[in-house]
Amino acid sequence: MQKKEGIAAENTATQLQFSLSSATSWNKDDGCFSYPGFYNNMVDFFEHAPGPMAKAEVRALLSWWTLYVRTDADLTPTENT
Repeated sequence: MQKKEGIAAENTATQLQFSLSSATSWNKDDGCFSYPGFYNNMVDFFEHAPGPMAKAEVRALLSWWTLYVRTDADLTPTENT
């Protein structure tokens, strides 16, 4: 897996979930929704996709992410990579 792209997609999905919710401030648990649980499920899916179809979906999503979502700034190496 392309770890950097997966982490970016997981973070973005968590932020998108928050922005689409009715929450007015950031909390780990928003009523019945757990952001850490959501994030951890995303990480688990990307890193341990359950079966060949799920693995193909992850590869396709990360390819799409790399092609359409990443910016030039994402392509610049940093000291932390």
